[in-house]
Amino acid sequence: MSDIILGSIVVFLALTGVVSCIRFLLFRLYKSKNDKTIMLITPAAGVCEDIEYTLRSCAAKIKWMGKVRPYRVICLDTGMDQTTRKICKKICSEYEFMELASKEKLNSILEANEVKYM
Repeated sequence: MSDIILGSIVVFLALTGVVSCIRFLLFRLYKSKNDKTIMLITPAAGVCEDIEYTLRSCAAKIKWMGKVRPYRVICLDTGMDQTTRKICKKICSEYEFMELASKEKLNSILEANEVKYM
């Protein structure tokens, strides 16, 4: 019985390792020579009860993509209340790639990165 459990654990760990290697290779393979910074922008307005979940979800997505290219998460302040702003500042301070920005600051970030948008 213990052989079956041990064998199952070994197979699971081996499959996890193979999936991780494939993910890494795919991100490396599809990287272009002039990659720009990847930005995830999440707007928040008024009372946003799930802002912590949203920001931590964005952080998890960025971490899953690995360090293949530069990345940023921007929490866009589109008129959020004080409580939401406080939560955003706390979450943004936990991750070096995450920041809270106003609309004006977002425009300057996009101009600095030469992003063309419609």
